[in-house]
Amino acid sequence: PQYSPRHGSAEFYYQIPVRPIWKSYPIYHPDRMPAGYLEWLRQQEPQQIWNSAALQTDDDWVRAGEMVFDAAIGTNSLGTRVPRGPEYLQDRSWYERVKPPITRDGVKPFYRYIIRKKGEIEVGTLACATCHNG
Repeated sequence: PQYSPRHGSAEFYYQIPVRPIWKSYPIYHPDRMPAGYLEWLRQQEPQQIWNSAALQTDDDWVRAGEMVFDAAIGTNSLGTRVPRGPEYLQDRSWYERVKPPITRDGVKPFYRYIIRKKGEIEVGTLACATCHNG
C-alpha cells in the first residue's frame, strides 16, 4: 500500500513547468528528401509554437490538442550515429534493414526534425501519436 499511486495535489500540479512545443519539420526518406533540405533546416530559427493565450474558440482548443498529441517529448541529435554507420535517418541501408513505415510523400511518420537552437537539427520522438493512432 505504501507504493500505491496517489493523486498529486493541485498545488504540485500547477508548479509543473509547461513543456515547450517547438515547430517541427518532416523527416524524409533519403530518396525523397528535397534538395538542400538539411541545409535549409540548419538556417531556421527556433520557434516555440504553443501559445495558450491565443486559444479562444473550441476549434482553437481542438487544434491545440492535436498539436500536443503530435508533439515530440524526446529528442536526439541528428548527429547520433549507429555504430560504424552514417547518420541513420540519412542511411538508405537502415531503411532497408528496419523497414520503417514511410508515407506516400516519402515522410517517416512519428519522428520529426526539431530546431531548438539555430544550426542544430534534432530528431523529435515519443509523441503520444507514436503509439496511440489508428
